[in-house]
Amino acid sequence: MSKINTMKIFVASSTAAKSQAKAFIKGCSRAGVDFLPWWDQFTAGKTLLDELTQIRNQIDRAIIILSPESDTKLRGRKQPIPNLNVLFEFGFFYGALRTLGPDNVAVVRYGQVYLPSDLGGYIHINGSKRFARGAAVKVGKQTKTEFERWLDAPKKAQAAALEAIYAKVTGSNLRSRETIQERGKS
Repeated sequence: MSKINTMKIFVASSTAAKSQAKAFIKGCSRAGVDFLPWWDQFTAGKTLLDELTQIRNQIDRAIIILSPESDTKLRGRKQPIPNLNVLFEFGFFYGALRTLGPDNVAVVRYGQVYLPSDLGGYIHINGSKRFARGAAVKVGKQTKTEFERWLDAPKKAQAAALEAIYAKVTGSNLRSRETIQERGKS
């Protein structure tokens, strides 16, 4: 796990989207966040599952950057699909990080890419409708805002949970400082 006040985030992408992943990291960098991109984490000669398990033990969250890699025919229509290894990494980290909370993996989509409907309920951060292999689209304000919201969501959920526990234990609402007994007197 990460040091206190530092969140470690693994960044997965295809080789074709490596420039976009670098742009995402640069555009979304902030204090208290360390990005661990795949190209700095994998070692030649090791098996993928061993590497992913080792990475899992070092991180708090994962960002999966999806981009069109190849075309396939689905239901009679040609569709651009993401790199299958990157989809595998999404599934691995979603399952591995779920014990820390359900929203620890987010997908950032660049370009028009077909995703199975089963992936619709997961966290999506809007990247861009444009994508060029080996190039990068500027990280926009919406992408940065959604990334920040994703980062801050666990803090808000934790604060709400602590507030609920406080209210249950003390009979008091932290925000209004009004006790249940005081409400009953009016």
